[in-house]
Amino acid sequence: MVDKNVLQYLEELKKLGINHKIVEHPYLKEVEDVLKYCNLTFADGASTLVYKVDDGYIAIIRRDDCKINLKKLKKIIGGNILEMATDEEFTKLTGLEPGAARIFIPQVIKTYIDEKIFEKEYVQAGSGSFTVSIQYKTSELLKLHRSEKVNISEIKIKTTETSTGMKRVLSGIRATGRLH
Repeated sequence: MVDKNVLQYLEELKKLGINHKIVEHPYLKEVEDVLKYCNLTFADGASTLVYKVDDGYIAIIRRDDCKINLKKLKKIIGGNILEMATDEEFTKLTGLEPGAARIFIPQVIKTYIDEKIFEKEYVQAGSGSFTVSIQYKTSELLKLHRSEKVNISEIKIKTTETSTGMKRVLSGIRATGRLH
């Protein structure tokens, strides 16, 4: 069942004219777990990161297979002091638990949307709940108030398969002799 806060958020999206679809799932906190459950790749997911700047907070929306290039971001925002909001700052700003960020955060002074988001027709991202995600039509994300499309990320995960949850470390070192 979708909780009251998520329903209010969906109404805000409707007012903005942002096409979306509700995706219910078990209580999952990790992005990788949500994507795996929904049979999606990291390129199909998006996260909203909140940064503290001189005059308030900004939101960065990027695909989950990408990392933010802070040099590019600092150049775009004009060299303001830039650091990730702490969990306490995030909760005070949004009223949400850390990790439950939404695409639309009206309290930020600006929302920067990385251009790689628009390579996909839809991305799945947060709703403010750990039991509901939202699939957003990417072409409509620029309807967010004070938003701007920017080139600020680099692909960090190169895969076409869905998340398996298996992690391997490839060090280039192999045991060829006696171990003891």
